Amino acid sequence: VINFVKVNLDPSFKTLLDQTQNQFIKYSFSNHLTTSTRYSFTYNQQDLKKQKSFSFFRINLESSGNILRGLYNLSNSITPNTFVKDNQDRYTFLNIAYSQYLRSDFDYRYYFHLKGNAKTVLRFAAGVGKPLANFKVLPFERSFFSGGPNGLRAWQSRTIGPGSYTNQKFSYDRFGDGQLEANIEHRFKIFKMLNGAFFIDAGNVWLQKPDASRPGGDFKLDRFYKEIAVGTGFGLRMDFNFFIIRLDWGIKAHDPQFSENK
Repeated sequence: VINFVKVNLDPSFKTLLDQTQNQFIKYSFSNHLTTSTRYSFTYNQQDLKKQKSFSFFRINLESSGNILRGLYNLSNSITPNTFVKDNQDRYTFLNIAYSQYLRSDFDYRYYFHLKGNAKTVLRFAAGVGKPLANFKVLPFERSFFSGGPNGLRAWQSRTIGPGSYTNQKFSYDRFGDGQLEANIEHRFKIFKMLNGAFFIDAGNVWLQKPDASRPGGDFKLDRFYKEIAVGTGFGLRMDFNFFIIRLDWGIKAHDPQFSENK
């Protein structure tokens, strides 16, 4: 997969970037190229002809820029200075710095079929990425984020984390190098094609290393469990068989941006 990302920033957003001392944010919103190789494995026990409990599992493994970096190093060892670095000590391709990273994520779900059409679904997902020599951060589009309709539904997308970090001036586009997430949802029939659901979501994203500009954002074994955000809520499902209209309402039960006594 080849992605070329050219960033066209809104003037007000560019001004905000110029003012911040957060190099992670600045790198994330810069032009870059990714040349990734990805392997995905999916295991699904679902039998469409039978209503029974089943498991679903998917894992993704991804590498980007490593083959290109190897070719550059080989060329430079044979013919010195064949490829030179830019003023930020990065190799470029077509004058664009290319991303170099390793990334992996997985998603496991178990569907318990109960009496009638009721079911309880458990889900656990995790992922981690590591930027390598040529680019100091994961590309923005390959970083991990939480919140939104497919994650922690009590938070808007990209508005939580990393860790216990909080910044009221820069409250959007929060992301990290790794993620933990879990959900439990009980689904039940209300009337004909109208179904209901109760859910609990938990998770967050973290950085691999401490960042002075985002205190509390790095992953630490002695505190990460205190930084897991928890949301709960109720949802409605209009099931038309070939597609579903979903409406979820979530509230925050534990917000890690606040200290324990608040």
